Amino acid sequence: MKYKNILPIIVFFSIVFFNCPIGYYSYDPFFQSYFGVNSEREFIYKKMKTVYFWKDKTPNVDIDLYNSNQSLLDDLIYKEYDKWSFILTLGEYEQYYQNNEYVGYGILFKWADQAKTDYRIGYVMDDSPAKDAGLSRGDKILKINGKSMEYILQNNLWGSVSDEIYNGTSINFQVYSVVDDATKDVSMTKRTINIKSVHMSKIIDINNKKIGYIVYNEFNASQYDNTYSSELEEVFKYFKNNNVNELVVDLRYNGGGRVDVCHYFANLISGAGMSGETFIKMKYNDDCADNNLTLNFKHNIYSLNMTRVFFITTDNTASASEALINGLKPHIEVKIIGGKTHGKPVGMNGFQFENIVFYPITFEIINSRGEGRYFNGITPDVEVEDDLTKQFGDVSEKCLKEAIYYINNGSFSISSQNFRNAESLKMKLPNIPYRGIQNLVNRF
Repeated sequence: MKYKNILPIIVFFSIVFFNCPIGYYSYDPFFQSYFGVNSEREFIYKKMKTVYFWKDKTPNVDIDLYNSNQSLLDDLIYKEYDKWSFILTLGEYEQYYQNNEYVGYGILFKWADQAKTDYRIGYVMDDSPAKDAGLSRGDKILKINGKSMEYILQNNLWGSVSDEIYNGTSINFQVYSVVDDATKDVSMTKRTINIKSVHMSKIIDINNKKIGYIVYNEFNASQYDNTYSSELEEVFKYFKNNNVNELVVDLRYNGGGRVDVCHYFANLISGAGMSGETFIKMKYNDDCADNNLTLNFKHNIYSLNMTRVFFITTDNTASASEALINGLKPHIEVKIIGGKTHGKPVGMNGFQFENIVFYPITFEIINSRGEGRYFNGITPDVEVEDDLTKQFGDVSEKCLKEAIYYINNGSFSISSQNFRNAESLKMKLPNIPYRGIQNLVNRF
């Protein structure tokens, strides 16, 4: 049976971590009445049996044996690939997608070494409790709620720490501050944070080259305005008016966002010269194939019409970020610097039932050559560690420095083999897992 009417074509998609291509939710009363859905768990189960990309891998279960939506979903997902299908409350959805806000601390953590001795802050959001507390990129985390990082690591307490952060309203850190060059205790209370996609941008003038540099953290925007276009247009208009001729896009902490924003970004990079050519395709399961969609490049007056672009990546670079990289590869020269990406070549649509919004994986994303399925991540051209000792935009920061070196010399200064064993940057280090809305915003 075909399910064209069950899964309406949604214009706006989003990709999260981790952020995934997701659509604004559809209430879908036809689905409920057609299948006689009477409970949230029944709704989840029947969605997984119909629109889920790997629906043929979904087991038959007795939903009455499950005491929560999450425990049911955990047993239904195709575990070989699916690490991303998730459930939000309707309130979380409305705050995030309609207001571009979430409640949290505004902070992201990263290991600075493979030996697991140096846990640091990778990113602090503007106008957040973390920013107000004086925390900054590079600060070393010594304790969380009184537990040392060594204790958390040795006793595998990542899940319990995550529960404390997600369920609690306040948190205590002991950190070594790189700004103050001192150890300090910090207490923070959650509050509503406005999400900005563009963290920073600048033009770097070196050797008669004008290098546009942008740190882009999320392909997202309010459902009711074009925040993403105004943010990006402001940056690219500035780049274009100042004759930028090289571009470095820093996606190291970008877990994804909406596909329409990803599409818009691609047009700003090179859309003027490739109007009408295929950017990416979204392919659903066989029963939902009528929803397949192709996005073509479109002309944009602020397009830089680049023939080459540099991307900075880490294992936090996911979904829409990967789709942008993969979609541009057949058309222009793409150079990737940093770490192997997360590996999420699939996306989601959101479906609402009563007080939940369910996001199952519903489609895969491929480029114009049919390339995708990078579940193991996209390999960089040169592997460079995320230099947590330097701030974004510092030309001595290792990843940005390598991009500038290539622009000036036509080759990289180092080889992956000489810098670090290729397997080391693929290694998954233990970390504090995200819960609920944290999966979308890719931070606590």
